[in-house]
Amino acid sequence: MSVEKIIKAKENIIIGEKEVLKALKLRQIKEVFVAQNCPDGKLSELNRVAKMAGATVSKIEIAADELAAQIKKPFNVTIVGIKEKL
Repeated sequence: MSVEKIIKAKENIIIGEKEVLKALKLRQIKEVFVAQNCPDGKLSELNRVAKMAGATVSKIEIAADELAAQIKKPFNVTIVGIKEKL
């Protein structure tokens, strides 16, 4: 379900840890999806910042390389954020 949500929102996604954290701090993201093989250190920081921003974090049951293939990126994608619609 969540992979379809990411694909559907392809114009409104932010990819990567640094970019997603930055957007969360600016409260531009409503939902974050994390690949199953995301390191725990990244996940705990992401959860902390998302909680402060009022965003939800969901772990999806696919690996980073498969997520990248689904959104047609040539690199592994571990963290994806969906922007708030203005």
